[in-house]
Amino acid sequence: MAKKRIRRKGDSLLRDGLVLCAVAAVLGLILAGVYVKTKKSIDNASDEARLTSYENVYKDYDGIEFEEDKALNEDIKEYDAKNSENMKAYIDNIAVAKDSAGSVAGYAFIAHSAGHSGNVTIAAGVDTAGTVTGIDIVYMNETAGLGAGCTDESFKEQFKGLSDRITIKGKDKGSDNEIDGLTRATETSEAVVNAVNICLDYFSGIN
Repeated sequence: MAKKRIRRKGDSLLRDGLVLCAVAAVLGLILAGVYVKTKKSIDNASDEARLTSYENVYKDYDGIEFEEDKALNEDIKEYDAKNSENMKAYIDNIAVAKDSAGSVAGYAFIAHSAGHSGNVTIAAGVDTAGTVTGIDIVYMNETAGLGAGCTDESFKEQFKGLSDRITIKGKDKGSDNEIDGLTRATETSEAVVNAVNICLDYFSGIN
């Protein structure tokens, strides 16, 4: 008479573990395939969004084109490592803005700083005189009716024409480069100001 195998609890746990590992491996392969297929379109969408923001900060200039500068983008990594803690912001990307004659008209930056509900990412244009040509909000997740007001044109327009270090009215007395902060949204206002200031600071170092 054949002996009946006794099932142990450990056998069941081992089998279930192997099944779960196999399922996880299959799902991982599927996700990897989806990522490879969609990565190019995601990258293209990011490039397109970045270009749109660059164009928005130079909207008062005709015939401006933007060129990515590999050397500058490598340099900002070192710059961020040295200065971002004091500036409370990081530069993510930089492009050279050129006019229709091919001359450098300035630079276009993508930078971010911590707001109330996460990072606020901005684009900023700085011309060859070190003056802000305009800013745009690339990404934010701030509170509707409060910090989300950073996307309002009336708020963004305040930065145009400013240079040197920008401050919020009431914080640093005597500054000529002040903007009105958003009501009841100090953290968001500071995030935008910090991000623009790090762009201006970097520009001053390369000119």
